[in-house]
Amino acid sequence: MKGQNNHPLVVLLSACLSFSISLHAGDTVSYSDSNFPAGNFLSLDIPGLKVGLASDVEDFSGLQLGLFAHADNSCGMQFGLFVAAAEAFQGWQHGNILAFTGTPCSNMSKLTLDGPPQTSRSHGLQTSIFGGFADCIGGVQLSLVGTTAWEICGLQMAIGQTEAEIAEGLQISLHTFASDLSGLQIGIYNEAEVLHGIQVGLLNLARAGSGIQIGLVNGFGSDDGTRWLPLLNARF
Repeated sequence: MKGQNNHPLVVLLSACLSFSISLHAGDTVSYSDSNFPAGNFLSLDIPGLKVGLASDVEDFSGLQLGLFAHADNSCGMQFGLFVAAAEAFQGWQHGNILAFTGTPCSNMSKLTLDGPPQTSRSHGLQTSIFGGFADCIGGVQLSLVGTTAWEICGLQMAIGQTEAEIAEGLQISLHTFASDLSGLQIGIYNEAEVLHGIQVGLLNLARAGSGIQIGLVNGFGSDDGTRWLPLLNARF
C-alpha cells in the first residue's frame, strides 16, 4: 500500500482533472430545432479548445473543431470539416462544405431570403467552399460557389453568385444580386432592385435608385420602362 498515491495512473488522472479535460465517447445524439446534435459525439474539451466529430456548444470562446461544428454564440475560430454553424459569431467561421449563421442555422431547410433576420449580427470572416449563408454579418463573406446574406456590411465575394437583401459595401462574383445596394458591384452580370452606388460588369441592371453603371450593356429602370445604354449609364 506504500506509495499508492504516487501510482502513475493516479498522477495521470489528477492531471487530467486539473486541466479540465473530458472525453465523451458515445453521448446520446438527439436533434433539436436547430437540426444539429444537442450533445457531443467523440469530443475532447479543453479550456479554449473543443474538438469532436459532432461538436455542439452554447457560448464558446476559443477554437472549435469538428466534422460538424455548431455553437449558439462563438467567439474566436469555428472550423467544420463539413459544416460550421452558429447563431452568431465573432472572429472566423469556416465550413469546408457549408457555413451557416443566423436563421439558416436554426432551420437548415430555410436557405432563401424570405424573411428578416432573427438573430444578432455576426462580426468577422465567414468562409466556405460550396456556400455561405448568413442573416446579418459585418465583415467578409467568402465562398468558391456562392454566398447568401440578408444583410452584409463589408465584402461579399464568390465565384458563382453573391446574393443579399441589403448590401453595404462590395459584392464580387459572376452574378451579383442585391435588393438594396449601397456600394459597388463587380461581376459579369450585376443586378440590383435599388441602386445607391456603382455597378461594373458586362451587363448591369438596376430597377430603381441612382448611381453609375459601367459595362457593355447598362439598364436603369424607370416608370416608363428600362433605359438601356452601352458603356456608361447614370442616374441621379
